[in-house]
Amino acid sequence: MITSAHSAEISPLQASDKKELSALQALGLYTLLAIVMTWPLVSQFTTHIPRGAHDIYQNIWNLWWWKTALTENFASPYTTNMLFSPGEVPLGNHTHSPGNMILSLPINLLLGEAAALNLSVLASFIFSAHGVFLLARLYTRSAGASFLGGIAFAYLPQHVEQTLEHINLASYQAMPYFSWALASLCRYGGKWWLATGGFFALNALYSWHNGLMVVPLGIGVFLFESIRSERPFTKCFIEASLAALLAVLVISPFLWPLIRDTKNEVAILQKGFPPKPVHPLFTMIPHSGHPLWGESLFATYKQGRTYPSVGFMAYLGVIPLALASTAILGGLASLFSRLFKRSSKTKAGFSDLRAQVLLWSLLGFFFLSLAFGESWKWTNEEGPQEFFLPFHWMKKIPFFGLVRVPNRFLVPAALCFAVLASFGARSLGRPLIPKTKTIVFSLMTLLVILDLAWWPYPMRELTPPDYIQSIRDLPEDSTLLNIPSGHRARAADDMLLQTWHGKPIASGYLSTRLHSIEDRLKEYPVLRKIFERYPPEEANSGPNLVSTVRNLKVDYVILHFDRTVESLNTQREKVQQSHPDDFYQLRLYNPEKGMPRATLNRFQQELREAFGEPIYQIKELIEIYKVTASP
Repeated sequence: MITSAHSAEISPLQASDKKELSALQALGLYTLLAIVMTWPLVSQFTTHIPRGAHDIYQNIWNLWWWKTALTENFASPYTTNMLFSPGEVPLGNHTHSPGNMILSLPINLLLGEAAALNLSVLASFIFSAHGVFLLARLYTRSAGASFLGGIAFAYLPQHVEQTLEHINLASYQAMPYFSWALASLCRYGGKWWLATGGFFALNALYSWHNGLMVVPLGIGVFLFESIRSERPFTKCFIEASLAALLAVLVISPFLWPLIRDTKNEVAILQKGFPPKPVHPLFTMIPHSGHPLWGESLFATYKQGRTYPSVGFMAYLGVIPLALASTAILGGLASLFSRLFKRSSKTKAGFSDLRAQVLLWSLLGFFFLSLAFGESWKWTNEEGPQEFFLPFHWMKKIPFFGLVRVPNRFLVPAALCFAVLASFGARSLGRPLIPKTKTIVFSLMTLLVILDLAWWPYPMRELTPPDYIQSIRDLPEDSTLLNIPSGHRARAADDMLLQTWHGKPIASGYLSTRLHSIEDRLKEYPVLRKIFERYPPEEANSGPNLVSTVRNLKVDYVILHFDRTVESLNTQREKVQQSHPDDFYQLRLYNPEKGMPRATLNRFQQELREAFGEPIYQIKELIEIYKVTASP
């Protein structure tokens, strides 16, 4: 029998009341809710993907490459000869999200990459909510209030926005499960160290960044719970150490390629710290994807958005914030009143729900301060002033600087505020009779759903172009050079095409730049004119296009006329007429990714003079040239 301060608590696997929602029932309801909230994702499961612009293609390629490497090549997916061909390139420093790659592999084999990606998106919503349900119920002992908290975390608008591009960052569902298991380890012992280590490993395998961000959360929960627990601290520490050892063992096979390639310095890792913080004001401004009032906020976001990449969306929800504030203010009021009473100075007096509110409040504001960026700047009579925020020092801690982008810390902050929202809902429902409490919790849940709804979920059709069969029919293992293309995000389109035609390409989009590719660009400067929007002057010297493709043993050159600046501008203008303020539609046609038509015309002339007429063409869309040896 447990004789600690938690002896009266429920088991972490049971509801506080047999009539209340069970964990399994909550999982079923969250599944149904996810289908509705992400509609039409399920109805377009195999034909559409989230409406991203380029990183989503990288995720599609990752799914394709893991399936190809593991089930066809029977080889490691951490090297490839399909990008930057000829030659083999290491992928240890590339973003893989092995958790998603492996767990979605069965559906990937059966239904393809689009279905695997959509399954990962759907799972991120379902299990993010369910994880918070278990975590919040452990603290609040109220299933109804905890169910609400799960929705507040899962449908965080930044989560929705991240699923449009970065399935690795959007897959943060193991974060609340880890926190739940760690708290249960400190309270109950037993085999909870297995769950703690397993969930931490899963969190890291979804995204190394998520694995790093959860460490401060875990330290805070462990210190709080182990100090409060009447179980010996030594036992808690030993079990937590076993959990850490298990996590290391699980992630080691996936972490080793990263360590190996980093040690061998194959990639350029100094990416810098992009100024992409969370805007404090936008944590309270409703998001622009809302079905009722989102359209009225387009202009606000258009003017206030300080960077175009996803992650800017920071809205935490008026209802969740109001509930969290209720819990925080109530906890502070109670704490201050107890400070003046001698009875409150005992350990038992502080071991109550209010102490737990304090824990999640401190953690929440800590992570929120990290999300606000490196510093706040302003100008007064004394001149420019700067106030450094915690992220300024956090990024200097070994490994934690790898997170790089401040807005990502909004996720653990939102987790803490979701737990606090559950506390707030519990406090409002506590004096009510069971039937009335159920009605109140249901109404509050509906308000949270209405507050956060991003509906319909942004999707786009994923179908191969008409010309893809002509590329498939080229000889096996033919190396292709697409023009324009890239060695960064501009090559995302080529990687998507590769998942359909299966031929090696001379370009690629990896998470980190490779030294070998930088050397290739120096040796063949003309590639910069193909790969970069504003190439340096050196791109005008050195071997011309024809000599370059011959030296690189490129077999076919493909000109894409729909990728010119002029063509993208035309397509963008059409979108502006039909969806004038739809930021996510406009991102699909970014002229910055294009090549001036005049440059493409010069390449066309070079190719025709050297290799004759194209072997395949669709006017104003594509031309394919076969590279022949010099006469």
